[in-house]
Amino acid sequence: MPTQAEKERREEMRQLRAMIMQATDDELLRMDPLPHNLPGLPLRRAVLLNVRLDNRTGCWEWCKSRSTSRSNGTGYGTIVFGGKTLRAHRASYEAFKGPIPEGLVLGHRCNNEGCANPEHVRPITQQANVAESEGVAALYVGRTRCARGHELSGANLGRAVGGYRRCKACQKLTKEQRAAHPIAYSDLRRAAGFRCDPY
Repeated sequence: MPTQAEKERREEMRQLRAMIMQATDDELLRMDPLPHNLPGLPLRRAVLLNVRLDNRTGCWEWCKSRSTSRSNGTGYGTIVFGGKTLRAHRASYEAFKGPIPEGLVLGHRCNNEGCANPEHVRPITQQANVAESEGVAALYVGRTRCARGHELSGANLGRAVGGYRRCKACQKLTKEQRAAHPIAYSDLRRAAGFRCDPY
């Protein structure tokens, strides 16, 4: 049998849910984010209750959990809905605009991964999304030559695991150097702090 405190808590949750269901999207957007999730809400309402409007940028800043794609914890917002963990911007787009076209990803126009405003994202190809980003991968997308100056096209262009472009001439040189001096080459790489960057 539920205690009086449990009954009061249930009644408080019922009233809060009723108020949320009657509020307009604009009213929900201007509310402070809830400190806890309310199960049973439609996705659209769940998104609006987990964002804070930035009046300067128009971004809907995600206030709950974020993916750990960045070392500073400012990755994409995540929401658990229907037993699945979703990216907040994808959930928001689907709730407000409809399904994401097959084969496309959502690119942030605002370059803010924490933004869940469906007006700030658009369906684009993964390649276009990388090219428009401000990340490290965007630096390499337009390269036509490798670090040693070889052309990155035609027979000299290879693909590494993960789809990265690789210079076959450099791969051949590296293989030859390793074969000629297996121990010395690995020691040199370690001493120089060599890191293999994608081209």
